[in-house]
Amino acid sequence: KQAKALGMNIVQTMFAEIQASPMVVDLFPKKTTINLSDDTLEQIVGIFEKYDLSLTAFDVKGEAFEYFLGDTFTGGLGEYFTPRNIVEFIVEAVSPKIGEKMVDPFCGTGGFLIYAFDIVSEKIRLQDFSQVEREKWQRALSDESLYGTDWKERNAQACKMNMYVHGDGNTGIFCRDGFLDVPGKIEVGTFDICLTNPPFGATETSKAILDRFPELGAGRKSQIREVLAIERCINLLKPGGVVAMVTIDGVLNNDSTAYVRKYINENTEVLASISLNKETFQGYNAEAKTSILFMRKRKEGEEVKLGPVFMAVCTNTGYAPNGEAIAGNELPDILF
Repeated sequence: KQAKALGMNIVQTMFAEIQASPMVVDLFPKKTTINLSDDTLEQIVGIFEKYDLSLTAFDVKGEAFEYFLGDTFTGGLGEYFTPRNIVEFIVEAVSPKIGEKMVDPFCGTGGFLIYAFDIVSEKIRLQDFSQVEREKWQRALSDESLYGTDWKERNAQACKMNMYVHGDGNTGIFCRDGFLDVPGKIEVGTFDICLTNPPFGATETSKAILDRFPELGAGRKSQIREVLAIERCINLLKPGGVVAMVTIDGVLNNDSTAYVRKYINENTEVLASISLNKETFQGYNAEAKTSILFMRKRKEGEEVKLGPVFMAVCTNTGYAPNGEAIAGNELPDILF
């Protein structure tokens, strides 16, 4: 109250000091302020001032952050976010290794990257490393292993913050169209793993963007972005790298998209296809029937030979049509 009487906003002052800290460099755009009135800030502080999170584990802070995001980041403009059960299934199925470089070109608030961070952090903890080695690998994970882009500044900012409160360095997150490289950071042929759930239902008409995709975009007047996302994800991988992504069933089933499946088979070995029940994304107002596709990028000169593909039909991913959690999630059994 004394600060208020002096015309000083302590929260804004503290926030400015935090932004100057080397620990959070590039976490917020320059000269960012909290766009809430003094009265609103005073009410929020009044609610939270009795709690001390200073010694709380990163994963608890992260879960709290995701909870408070709530429905703020769901749906709109062909995008929706990925339920936790799907994120955990995909990351655990891929099982990223220590030192592998991962990317999500359509990262939203960072679900795949955060869970991958948790999985690899646990692997580092369980290894018989010296303290110096453990710290080296943990630094590499935080600063050099996880990358993502989202075209909406709000999403990219939330992803950075989400990764920070989970314990990651957030240095690999950029506000950028997922179809475009980030020089020196996100470039074709540089990743071991690509994990993503691209936006569905939007059509790309920009010739400049279409021409970046010689197989599935160039020479066309338009292309649905989820098809371009397939070529983008494969292009981002090193030979032998793995992509795990959600895709609409029409791409896998329709006669009109046979050329997409031809491209997939010529450039990757399809490892698995998991059909998801339609309720999975209904809580995000998304009606598209989807599957999860796992692919390994073929090495140069590798013989194109179609091998066995693991397939499963999931009739319950643990979500009701309204997005509420329900019993009976079959994904753990499919993972096993």
